[in-house]
Amino acid sequence: MKKQLLILAMIFAIIFTGCKKDKKSDSLADTPYSQKTVTETKADVEQTGVNVVNEIKLLDNEKGMEACVNLLSLSVKKEVVVVSNNNVLKALKSYQGTKNVRTIFNALRATGSDPVSIVDEFNKVKGIYNYNFITEDFDSIGASTNIVINFPATKTDKDNKTLSGAFTVYVPQVKTGPFTYSNQQVNELPTSLSYDIKVNSVVGLSYQFTAAYDDKGIPSNITSTLTIGTFEFKSVFNYATSASNVNFSIKHGTTTIIDIGGGVNGNFDKTNIENAYHYEYDTVYYGPGMYNVEKNKVIDPDKVLTNANAHFQLMNIKLAGQVDFKDLYTNMNSIDDKEQKGTITNSVAENLRVALINKDMLLIVVYADNNTKIAQAEAYMKETVHTEPGGYSYTERNIDFKMIFADKSKNSLDSYFQDGFKGLFDEIDSFINELNTKYGWSINPVDRPTANS
Repeated sequence: MKKQLLILAMIFAIIFTGCKKDKKSDSLADTPYSQKTVTETKADVEQTGVNVVNEIKLLDNEKGMEACVNLLSLSVKKEVVVVSNNNVLKALKSYQGTKNVRTIFNALRATGSDPVSIVDEFNKVKGIYNYNFITEDFDSIGASTNIVINFPATKTDKDNKTLSGAFTVYVPQVKTGPFTYSNQQVNELPTSLSYDIKVNSVVGLSYQFTAAYDDKGIPSNITSTLTIGTFEFKSVFNYATSASNVNFSIKHGTTTIIDIGGGVNGNFDKTNIENAYHYEYDTVYYGPGMYNVEKNKVIDPDKVLTNANAHFQLMNIKLAGQVDFKDLYTNMNSIDDKEQKGTITNSVAENLRVALINKDMLLIVVYADNNTKIAQAEAYMKETVHTEPGGYSYTERNIDFKMIFADKSKNSLDSYFQDGFKGLFDEIDSFINELNTKYGWSINPVDRPTANS
C-alpha cells in the first residue's frame, strides 16, 4: 500500500500542477463552477474529443504527410541506405522514438575503441540518391553537400515512375568533446540536425532538432519541431540541477489541439541524488528455517523533489491540480508506521489516507477559455468484489476518485466515461478506417470503456 500511494503521489506531482496550498486564495478550490449543467458540460467534453479527432484528420490532407508515408513504405523492404549506414540518423531516429537523450549516446558510441564522429559518418553517405523503380532500391547518382533522396511522393507518381519528392538531410552541427555522460564516450554531440521533404519543389514537411550541452555532455536544452504543412508538433526539454521541465504541443495553424507540459524543482545534483538513497531489508521465508534477507536500494523523493508543476490541455478542456508533496509524503509515512506498529487499525489507516489525499491533492477540470470549473475530483475508498471459481469471493479495497459537479452530484471516472462518449469513439474509429483504407494499414478500432475498465 505504501508504494502504491507513493506512486499515486508522484503521478499527481508530475502530471498536475503542484504547489503548496498555504493560502486559500491560491487554491484551485476557489475556481468557480461553470453555470452549465452536468449534461451540458459532459457534452462539451465529448465534443472537444470529437473536435480534436476532426482537427487531426485534416493532417491527412497535407502533401507532406502522404509523401512521408510513401517514403517509409518504399524503404520497408530495403531500408534506405543512408539511414542504415549512418549512425547520426540512427541516433536521431532513436531520440524521436524515446525522447531520451541516453539513446543518442547509445547510438553514437563506438563499436570498436574509437568514438563515432557525427561529421565523418555524415560525410560517408552524403550525396544524391534516386529511387530505382526496377530494383526498388536507392541508387547513388552524384555528389552533394547534403543527403538528398529523390522518390515518388505518391502512389500515382510511383505508378507513373515520377520522382516528385525529395528528402533532404542537411549538414549536422556539433559540439566537440570528449563527453563522458552515461559512461558512453563520444567526441561529438549534435547541436543541430534538420531535414525536409519537398513535393514538386515545395516543402511539405520539415524537422529541426537543436540541443545545448554542458561540458560533460549533459543536455541543458533539447528542442524538436516537426512541421507538416499547417501542423506543428513540438517538444522542448530543459534541464538544470535545480529545475527541469518538458513540454509537448500539437498545433494546427493558430489552434492548439494538445498542450502537455510539466516541470519539477529540487536538487538534482548527482551527489544529492546519491545521498537521497537508503537501504531497506526484507526477509523472505521459503520454509522452516529457510529464509533470505533482500537488500533494496530506495530513494527518499522528498530529499530531491521540492515541488512540481504541469498542465494538460485538450483544445478548450484543461486539467489542473495542486499537490503539497512534502506534507503528503511525510504524513503518509506516519500513517504507514502507525499501522505497522498496530497503534491504528487497517480501516482507520485507510480513512486517514483518503482524508490526507483530499487535503493535500486537488484536481479539477476547467474550461480553458474562461477558467470555470466543470468538476472536481475527490478521493474515496473503492470496494470491488471478486468471485473465484467455486464460489469463493473476496473484497478488494483501493483508493479511487470520483468527480463532483456543480449540482453536488458525484460520479466515478469509469461511469463518467462509460456512457455518452459514443460519438467520440465513432469519430476515432472512422479516422482509423480512413487511414487503413488509404495506406493499407491494419490499425485496430479503439476499445470502448466498460464498467470494469
